[in-house]
Amino acid sequence: MIKLETYVNKTVPFKFMGAEMSFELSHGLFSSFDIDSGSRLLLKLVAKNVETADVGSILDIGSG
Repeated sequence: MIKLETYVNKTVPFKFMGAEMSFELSHGLFSSFDIDSGSRLLLKLVAKNVETADVGSILDIGSG
């Protein structure tokens, strides 16, 4: 099993639609020290199309 901690560079707190979240950012990503615009767009699309109370985590693979 892969340990994700190996790849986490920084954990960033983030507030979205009144909900406290955290992002685990990885080395070598486009935005390894902050939440980028693509991740913000992903959150907006999830919030629009999915019952957010049912979502525990989201994987953003940074595919652009």
